[in-house]
Amino acid sequence: MASLADQFWVVVSVLAAVCCVGVLHCIAGAVRNETYLHDLKVRVAALRAEKLRRLRESQDERDATRVILVDEEEPEVRQAA
Repeated sequence: MASLADQFWVVVSVLAAVCCVGVLHCIAGAVRNETYLHDLKVRVAALRAEKLRRLRESQDERDATRVILVDEEEPEVRQAA
């Protein structure tokens, strides 16, 4: 039969192992969240760059299709009274 001291050390060892697993679980959750935030920031930056590229392309298309109309007739000359 095991003595009381041996049972105490078994309980302490099990508690230490559970605490270690808990700490590792917390660290893994923190790393997962940081990775998610980093990936999200990268995705946002890519989407902003894509949006900026599209805006520039649409602006270039508008500038290319813009037509300036010029009247060929000479305007009336008005004089002050």
